[in-house]
Amino acid sequence: MVKISNEINIQQLKQITMKNKQTEKLMTILFSVSSILIISGAFLKIMHYPNGNLVLWIGFMSGIVISSFEIRRLKKIIRLYEKDNSNVD
Repeated sequence: MVKISNEINIQQLKQITMKNKQTEKLMTILFSVSSILIISGAFLKIMHYPNGNLVLWIGFMSGIVISSFEIRRLKKIIRLYEKDNSNVD
């Protein structure tokens, strides 16, 4: 029965890693957009254009939200790997 549970866990890990590649691409794009907003907001604020502060804060807040989702996703993956390694021992 141990082999069956390990095979199931290996299949689950393979599915998760396939989803991870897509999710990592999405997260990279979202982090890039957030960084662009921060940089452009800072530039607008330096040049004293209207709404520069708003763009800057939207960039910061989107970065915080994206980071929290990324941390949650990575913690879930770590738990699954730890669970899989505990079955091997």
